[in-house]
Amino acid sequence: MRYSLTIERNYRDPQFINDIETWNDVLDILKKKLDQWTKKVYIYKFSKNSRCLGSKCVTMGNLWEVANSVNDKVLI
Repeated sequence: MRYSLTIERNYRDPQFINDIETWNDVLDILKKKLDQWTKKVYIYKFSKNSRCLGSKCVTMGNLWEVANSVNDKVLI
């Protein structure tokens, strides 16, 4: 499985991060690599045949819930 992120920021173009291998790598980005201008992060989970298995829009309202989840079941 692979994960893709779309990071939307104020006053900037969106940033796309593709082909993330593990859920822990996604959590590392959410916890440590977002700047103060970030508005939303869209997380997409893809299967090996490029089928979307789940997605989630992460904002400040649900960041704690997603960043502290043990597994990627929060995307369903």
